[in-house]
Amino acid sequence: MPDVAQRVHWDNDWARSACVPMAYDYGMLRDCWLTHHLTNWMGDDGWLVRHSSQMRKFNYVGDTHLIIGEVTGKRVEAGMHLVDIELRGTSQRDEVTCPATATIALPSRDAGDVALPSVPASISQQAVAMMARHGELLRQRADSAK
Repeated sequence: MPDVAQRVHWDNDWARSACVPMAYDYGMLRDCWLTHHLTNWMGDDGWLVRHSSQMRKFNYVGDTHLIIGEVTGKRVEAGMHLVDIELRGTSQRDEVTCPATATIALPSRDAGDVALPSVPASISQQAVAMMARHGELLRQRADSAK
């Protein structure tokens, strides 16, 4: 049975067969590191409005990464106090492997807590329908157990 392509993430021989020097991480892992960095910085009272990242170079097994960022802008938009951030993960080879940008809403001394965005009506309706279906399935399971 053929193996999965994902094996390049833990098997050096398999990675080399794909013309990569050695096993490397999942890009989504680095995306999670970047997001974690942002949410640690903003704290429990902030809101991550937007986040975008790119995986540009490999992060090989055993590499180290330093994630740093800077606030590049501040503004008030639709009553939200926003900061724009540029951040990046840099390997021990001094290669930026994952540049990213983000916008974060922060509480303000003047305006108080962050006002969370409204849920679009279409998503709200979909959630109500999903919960109704969930209730139906629970009732069916209870009825069949009798």
